[in-house]
Amino acid sequence: MSRSSQHIVIVGGASGLGRELIHEASRKGHRIAFLDINDARAKQLGHELAESNIEYIYQHCDIRHEEECRRALERIVQRWGHIDIVLQAAGVASAGLVETVTKAHWKKQLDVNLLGTVNINQAALRIMKQQGFGYLVNVAGLVGLLPTPSLSSYAATNAAIIAYSESIYTELEPLNINVSVVCPSFFKSNLNERLYTTDPIARARFERLLNRPDLPTDEVARRVFKQMEKKRFFILPHPNSNVLWRQKRWFPERFYRSLKSLAQKVRPAP
Repeated sequence: MSRSSQHIVIVGGASGLGRELIHEASRKGHRIAFLDINDARAKQLGHELAESNIEYIYQHCDIRHEEECRRALERIVQRWGHIDIVLQAAGVASAGLVETVTKAHWKKQLDVNLLGTVNINQAALRIMKQQGFGYLVNVAGLVGLLPTPSLSSYAATNAAIIAYSESIYTELEPLNINVSVVCPSFFKSNLNERLYTTDPIARARFERLLNRPDLPTDEVARRVFKQMEKKRFFILPHPNSNVLWRQKRWFPERFYRSLKSLAQKVRPAP
């Protein structure tokens, strides 16, 4: 490894953005470990990495369980000696009119998106406090900053990840531990496989968002790493995100007016 290479753990690395982040990390010469629950996809990715002579560590880990997160990271640090970056990119989603989102769907998102992020961060923090440095990177969809109709529970859990990351960003600075939160818009991924909804129309609409061609997933990963190198707190890889976020903060009435027109399509008037 070069002197600039780092030890990176990517959570949810077997597919979607996590997979592209692994490929980007390998191109940059970093040492890679990844966690996931999909062993079949992890095995396939492992073959790809091995064919390119890229060393990696894979650990099966369900981030809903605090003890699994702790054990997975401890095994990695036993191999490597230290961990520079832990990037949490695992997540699930829900879509549909607010009254159709069940309590079970809420709980699944809270357990994976929010508490899973907390579990990974807590496990990483134990290690990073001991070694005296580290970098936590959490992924929360842009919908957490810019909530839209028919994505209420998904927006809420992503907004919670953002607020959590904001809080620990300042709290961990005295420990020499950096924090960033990545807020991508929709991109091609397998998130539709982890989409909880009772509404086939909402599912179809969500899948169309995932298939939008405005930014390929590998380009999202490249932009994420570019901003990580600068230790930016808010990492917004999609080109329009900053503009939309500013519009919401500076001209909220105009922003919500535009969403009301979208809401009329999602929920036709009775």
